[in-house]
Amino acid sequence: MQHLEKMKEVFSQYYKWNPMRIGFFGNMISSIIRSRSVNMQKVAENIEGKAKTESNYRRIQRIFKDQKIDFDMTTRLLSSILPDDEKWILSMDRTNWKLGQSNVNLLVLAVAYKGMAIPLLWIFLTKYEIINEENITLGKRGNSNFEERKAIMEKFIELFGAERIEAFTADREFIGQEWFEWLNGKEIPYVIVNFTPMFPPVSR
Repeated sequence: MQHLEKMKEVFSQYYKWNPMRIGFFGNMISSIIRSRSVNMQKVAENIEGKAKTESNYRRIQRIFKDQKIDFDMTTRLLSSILPDDEKWILSMDRTNWKLGQSNVNLLVLAVAYKGMAIPLLWIFLTKYEIINEENITLGKRGNSNFEERKAIMEKFIELFGAERIEAFTADREFIGQEWFEWLNGKEIPYVIVNFTPMFPPVSR
């Protein structure tokens, strides 16, 4: 159980929650790692302790239903495993899947580190439709636009500063004159794979 105490100690630095909830949250994360699944039933079955699976399942539900999660603090927590004395290579990509009839389309900004991508920020890509005279937010399919890319990069700069960025990398989906001009304006070096940019990156 020593690892659970350590997780509780770390999470307490970022989340100002009830200590018992923080402890259970750490136990839940540990169970996700051991079970290699985010299926709530499997996670509940693998949580350490004497509580029954049904009780663990209800506690997991309450965390997602009732607990407000500060995503700025979550980003800082995730970044704590990265070297603090080095600049980071950022990587942007998108993942899209279907949940029933709904589109789940995420734009993700990660740090490339030791052959891995450590996700720090993500946003759901959405669209608006008028349904029964109501403005409804829905998940959208397809590529991100300039405003969505800029928003996630501005959040990174707000949290860590532009000086933290060694370079920005992405594939050829992430192109566009307005986007390149914005990166140049922020003096962010960039590499777009399999694409020769019309506007060469600014070198520092």
